[in-house]
Amino acid sequence: MKNQNRVTLKEVRFPIINVAQAIALDRSHKGTSLKKGYALMEEAGEALFEKIQSFRFNHQSEAHKPVLIFTGGGNNGGDGFVAARLLRKNKIPYSVYGLVDPKDFKNEALLAYRDFIKAGGEFSLIIDVTKFVIEPSSGCLVVDALLGVGATGILRPRFAKLVETLNNLNLPILAVDSPTIPLRANETLLFGFPRCEAFELETASYYGSISLAPLSYKKSLTQKISSSDYWIPESNYRQLFPCRNEFLDKRAQGTGLLIAGSLGMTGAPSLAALAALRSGIGLLSMAVPLCLLDILSSKLTEPVLYPIGDSSARGFSENQVDELKSYFKHQNAICIGPGISQRVEVKKMVIDLLPSFTSPVILDADALNALEGKPEKLLSLKVPAIITPHAREWGRLFGPLPTKIEDVISVVKEKASQYKVTIVLKGVPTCIASSKGEVYLVGKANSGLAKGGSGDVLAGIILALLAQGLSTLEAALLGTWIHAEAGEHARKRLGSFSMLPSDVIDSLSSVFMNKKDL
Repeated sequence: MKNQNRVTLKEVRFPIINVAQAIALDRSHKGTSLKKGYALMEEAGEALFEKIQSFRFNHQSEAHKPVLIFTGGGNNGGDGFVAARLLRKNKIPYSVYGLVDPKDFKNEALLAYRDFIKAGGEFSLIIDVTKFVIEPSSGCLVVDALLGVGATGILRPRFAKLVETLNNLNLPILAVDSPTIPLRANETLLFGFPRCEAFELETASYYGSISLAPLSYKKSLTQKISSSDYWIPESNYRQLFPCRNEFLDKRAQGTGLLIAGSLGMTGAPSLAALAALRSGIGLLSMAVPLCLLDILSSKLTEPVLYPIGDSSARGFSENQVDELKSYFKHQNAICIGPGISQRVEVKKMVIDLLPSFTSPVILDADALNALEGKPEKLLSLKVPAIITPHAREWGRLFGPLPTKIEDVISVVKEKASQYKVTIVLKGVPTCIASSKGEVYLVGKANSGLAKGGSGDVLAGIILALLAQGLSTLEAALLGTWIHAEAGEHARKRLGSFSMLPSDVIDSLSSVFMNKKDL
């Protein structure tokens, strides 16, 4: 299958940089002249204004209340003043508060403040933060423009007290480029490029969801950025969807084989199959143990079921390799692993099958457990492959994971290159590495997905995308995002406590829906 009209990953991705790179880039650009630095600040402030407008549009019942902007004395404060000026220009209610006296403003921040005041803006300096009182009903949104990238150490007492007040205000918080930790933002608007600390376990929870506003840095500066680590903005993922042909038959829409299940494990193959079917696959075949045939036949009506073995067997075994291989023909993609168990004979079967796959393959769940302590067996694969370990499965296969995200990225990149596979290391963020040394982070956090069966749903989605002609990297990356996005839809309907993996499958249609379907 071909997807000729889709964009490439290079067209939608942004390199992830660290704080030092971000500061150096910003200083290099602004160092050319104050005028050019201020132009960049105005660009950032306009992006912030648009983000505020987007929030107000999505919360129209609260949009009549003022936007509450809190500024410091640096460039983040300047971004806030630019946005406040645009709010005033567009007759949108706002209030601007600050902890730094304007007489101490410098450079671009001073210019932004002067233009704000010149336009008729009003600024409230908080003299005694211990006496600063603000009611939740007095605003619709808090904009954190207090401190920016590079702020380190313990907050000064006045800033710490204000952060405590804002955290207790129970209003949505939008952080400008970087939250004033320990302020917990609902969303952080990053400027220029995504940064590592937005994904670090220790800091990611303060950032909330992240969005990106690219800035017009000089090409001579951005070309100096050396990174093979990437992030894709939420709005760009849909451009990676497979292209459907309205006039072709089911096989042309993608064929896939799912090898799954064992006695007592009917949920895993069912969830993976339903997820694949809801993700656009044209024809799904399933190789399942004969002992599950009646159960799965009653649960699933769309797939073609191939019963394997005899009714007395608990599942697959190594003497079924040739039979399984006979079903590889005409398959665009294969997934093996959901619920196949960790019995010795199953592990032998998986290892024997590795060199025999004739289509791109996903090794999931127990297929990975079959390789415990034997990662070199991956080198026997003769087709592009995706492996989908969570942290424990990774540990069985490769050893313990490091804790810092930068170290995790490094080791996942190393293993993907060493064993020539695409790796989906599930977690928050999910880390996806190609065999060519590229890494992508998908950073959605949703405790509602931390439930048995979620991984089977993800495997089914990736199988469908792979069957529709996407590369292993594209299928892994897009499948991870779709899974996370459907999880968000399910959480909004049911909440993280009550949502189930089957609810994520039910939400897939809302993620895939396009204009032609309406």
